[in-house]
Amino acid sequence: MQTSPAPLVAALLPKEARSESWMSQASRTKLRAMASGVGLAVFGSAVLVEKLSKRSGGSSNVSMAWNAVAGFAAGWMAMKTIDSARERRKTISQRLKMIGELNHHVRNALQSIQLSAYSTHDQEIIASVGDSVQRIEWALREIVPEH
Repeated sequence: MQTSPAPLVAALLPKEARSESWMSQASRTKLRAMASGVGLAVFGSAVLVEKLSKRSGGSSNVSMAWNAVAGFAAGWMAMKTIDSARERRKTISQRLKMIGELNHHVRNALQSIQLSAYSTHDQEIIASVGDSVQRIEWALREIVPEH
């Protein structure tokens, strides 16, 4: 029973995650631009709220600086969140690929073991090995389902 690891890995991912996400397809420059956009949006929103509230206390330069700090912090946090999500997705993808390949190799080894048991012509050994192989295949199906 030879199966390719690719369908096994794809089967583990949620349906919406099976295709590449926009985050993994986008270049680092585009992601930085998006994070900068978040920072600019926060800065612009803070300035707008300040203008609409017509705050007259304190220096305008100081409040503008605080708005800029808030915008920078929001952009930085957005970039860190995006980086973390990309890294997590990459790690999960690598692990799933390894599990799929491991599943493939174990199933191939089980075939060899089962064939060597049949070469003994001892029905007790054949039955024992067959039961063991079935249990191992069941465990592999539970860990890495084929569909």
